[in-house]
Amino acid sequence: MLSLQTIAYASMRREQANGFIQREIFPAADLPTLAEITAAAEGIFEVRALHNGRFDYARTCEEWARRLRARRDEAVALVGPEVVARYERYLRLSAVGFRMRRICLLRLVLVPYRGPGEPVG
Repeated sequence: MLSLQTIAYASMRREQANGFIQREIFPAADLPTLAEITAAAEGIFEVRALHNGRFDYARTCEEWARRLRARRDEAVALVGPEVVARYERYLRLSAVGFRMRRICLLRLVLVPYRGPGEPVG
């Protein structure tokens, strides 16, 4: 079995992605869409389970941001104010993106096919 958890584009296209996050946080990275994941799995894996945990991850980003704010002085001492501000912005934008359905957190369970049309297990 394969368990896959990934942030993915939901209701937006790549061209609409936030430039700040693409440049400053994840340069040279690209998110998949659910359609791309299932197309890549077609004929190789059966999708057994699919869950969108976008609200969970919005809360996670909000909690990380809260904890970073609570210890901001320590973080600034470690990496400087610019880096801390960059990650505060990233966490805030990410939480909003999850809540607005722009991005999602996909959790998939995939099972390989043994032969044509015959999933394992």
